[in-house]
Amino acid sequence: MAGISGGFGSLFGTPAAGALFGLEAIAPGRLHPEGLVICTAASFVGDLACRALGGQHAAWQVASLPFGWGTLGKAAAFAVPVALLAVAFARGCHGLAAWTRDRFRHWALRPLLGGLLVGGLYLVFPDDGFLNLGLPFLSRIFAEHGPVAPWAFAVKLLFTCVTLGFGFKGGEVTPLFVIGALLGCAFAPLLGWPPGYTAALGMTGLFAAASNTPLASLVLGIELFGPGFAAPLAVVCFLAFVLAGHPGIYGNRAAQGVG
Repeated sequence: MAGISGGFGSLFGTPAAGALFGLEAIAPGRLHPEGLVICTAASFVGDLACRALGGQHAAWQVASLPFGWGTLGKAAAFAVPVALLAVAFARGCHGLAAWTRDRFRHWALRPLLGGLLVGGLYLVFPDDGFLNLGLPFLSRIFAEHGPVAPWAFAVKLLFTCVTLGFGFKGGEVTPLFVIGALLGCAFAPLLGWPPGYTAALGMTGLFAAASNTPLASLVLGIELFGPGFAAPLAVVCFLAFVLAGHPGIYGNRAAQGVG
C-alpha cells in the first residue's frame, strides 16, 4: 500500500490523493490509522523526491462555476453516464482478457493478434490520441489546442480494452483519466457547461467509479483543479461509485488472473 501511495502521489503530483489511494485500492472500506500514517509518509516523500529530481507535473487551469443547487443537480445527472462507462470499462477489459486467455493458449498469439487489432483500429481512427495513454487529448481539452469529437470517448475505450484485453500492460489510470475527460466533453453541450469544466468532473468521476476509490478521487480532483470543484466532484465521484456497484478494475484480480 505504501508503494502504491508513493508511486501515485509522486507520479501525478497529488500526495494527499496518493496517501488515500493506496488504502482504498488495496483495502476498500478499511482505512486503518497506522496504514494512513505510513501511506501518507510514502506519498508525500515520494512527491518531494520527484520534485527535487526535477520531475514536472501537468498543470491544468480550469475555471470553476459558482456553487448552486442547479450545478449539483447537473452533477448528479452526469454521474449516471459516468457510472455506466465505468462498468463498461471494467467488464470490457476483464471479459476480453478472460476470453483471449481461453481462446489463445500460446503465449505469442495474444500480443500478436492484439497488436494487429490495435494497428487496424488506428488505420480506421488515425488520431495519435487514441494510442498509448491518450495524453494528446488532455492537451486539446484543457489547453484548447484543438477540437475533440463527441464520440472520441467510445473509441478510446475500445482501444484501451483491446490493448489490456489482449495482455498488454501499461496502466489503466491515465487512460481512465482521458476517457472520462472525453466523456465530459461529449456531455458539456447537454449540461450547458464549458468543456474543460465537465472534462474535469468526468476525469475524476470515472476513475472513482472504475477503481472504487471515491475519496481518493475527490481529493485528487481538488488537488488538480482547486477547491472550487469540491462540491460537484463529491457528487459525481460518490454517486457514480454507488451506481456502478461492481468490483471495479482492481476487484477480484487474483480470481480473474489479471494481476
